[in-house]
Amino acid sequence: MLSNDFKELFKKVENSPGYALECLKFRFTEEVSRVLNDMGLTRKEFSDRIGWTASKTTRFFRGSSSLTLQDMADIAKALDKEISIVLVP
Repeated sequence: MLSNDFKELFKKVENSPGYALECLKFRFTEEVSRVLNDMGLTRKEFSDRIGWTASKTTRFFRGSSSLTLQDMADIAKALDKEISIVLVP
């Protein structure tokens, strides 16, 4: 069982603007990984398609890059996919 101190700390972090951004980046990166797997593409092939260096691709998959909307659009185009955005309660 989690202590009340930890619950309060987690709630504080969960409500921070950075938390939502990191969750979004994580979900997008996981989805790209799933699509690559479904398509049978390696990260090298992905890098070649999108025109990224191996270093940028590694940073993207580690979650340590600053992901922009342009990056997301470029990724979707390189994978011949569209991005669907849904706001839910």
